[in-house]
Amino acid sequence: MYGKPYAEHLRHVLTDAWLSGFSRGFARVTDESRAERLARLCLAVGRGILFEMALTGDREAADSAIDEFTAMTRQALEPDR
Repeated sequence: MYGKPYAEHLRHVLTDAWLSGFSRGFARVTDESRAERLARLCLAVGRGILFEMALTGDREAADSAIDEFTAMTRQALEPDR
């Protein structure tokens, strides 16, 4: 995207909108600062796994990785942690 004017809207759609949605969701169960960090982490992991799947074509491995990441995230958000 390299700071090109035509990419500004795309940056908003691909980053800002997704981050704000994830942040709002996580803010329901944790503080705002942690919610923002988790949102960025989830977005990065999701993009990375999608990229890996695009390179390898291994949907089963991608699904398994997402399942594992989801379980880790849920465990990290348990109230007693």
